[in-house]
Amino acid sequence: MTKKAYLKAQSKDWKNAKQQWKELLQILHENYKIKQEGNNEIFLNVPKQSEADIEIFLIGKGSLEKYHVQLWNYVFEGENQMRSKRLYTLTGVINYVDSLLEAVRMNEKMKKLG
Repeated sequence: MTKKAYLKAQSKDWKNAKQQWKELLQILHENYKIKQEGNNEIFLNVPKQSEADIEIFLIGKGSLEKYHVQLWNYVFEGENQMRSKRLYTLTGVINYVDSLLEAVRMNEKMKKLG
């Protein structure tokens, strides 16, 4: 592979990623409560958890993955690490966001049960 071909392909990937980012934002606005939005990043509300949020951002040009999703300010019972993933597709982002929200919901249910 030549450097010129690589840079051209990388440029196309970045252009496509930015377009998909706009489409992802539209999906998120239509289906989730937005806590805050910035340049190439968005924070989603985690229901009944005022301190917690889910951050999603567009990863820069040099990465093969396009999106980073991370749960902030929430600790699961028995865990001491943050949950985060780098993803390639919009479907992957939505699936991971939904799995985080469900995990928080189940964790809170288990806390109440004791």
